[in-house]
Amino acid sequence: DESGAGCFTGGGHTKVISSGTTPAGLVGLYSFDLREAVDESGAGNHILSLMDRGTTPFGTGASARLDGVHFALIKDSPSLSTPTFTVAFWLYLTDSRKDAAIRTILSKGDEDGGLTPAILLLPDGKLQVVVSSDAAGQEAVITRGAVRPRRWMHVAVTSSGSVLRAYLNGYKEAELLLQGQVVASQGPYRLGRDPWRTGTKGFLDDLRLYNYPLEQPDVKAL
Repeated sequence: DESGAGCFTGGGHTKVISSGTTPAGLVGLYSFDLREAVDESGAGNHILSLMDRGTTPFGTGASARLDGVHFALIKDSPSLSTPTFTVAFWLYLTDSRKDAAIRTILSKGDEDGGLTPAILLLPDGKLQVVVSSDAAGQEAVITRGAVRPRRWMHVAVTSSGSVLRAYLNGYKEAELLLQGQVVASQGPYRLGRDPWRTGTKGFLDDLRLYNYPLEQPDVKAL
């Protein structure tokens, strides 16, 4: 219904998605275990385009398959367009190629110069996180560590509006005091690729979107 609640079927089971069963501030939750790529937070921010699902070694249930060519879309909504946020997910890279390409894992926005956020995979496996600010256009931070292929790694990015942080496996890998305040993007989320860069190959699971920055203990508990 219009509240985002509903019943969905997957794996032979029916699951009731209710806006009253998730923590305040969780505005997107995607396990990818259901037949439909629905928002299980109850906020109604469903994935509009169908994502292929698959399983990986050492994984349980289904995950979203990223083929490097296609992307899935989450339409913009007021609950997603906030300068404060957390984006968290599990990532399993299958492509270990090292070339000069910068690959999109996910981004939110309608133009390359106005993304908030963009989470990009650099050629050396490190992550670059980009936001728009009212003082410097685009500001970015790069993790110290790299995402390793063929193993599950947890990625989280938080914004307080003035401080940008990136985490790998629950540990803070980068922090940036921004020159200005984050400017929220009014465009959609794109998962796996965007129109400006090549895509990422692998699997994405347990994607969570919050409209506030989680603290490190909460990130580590995901």
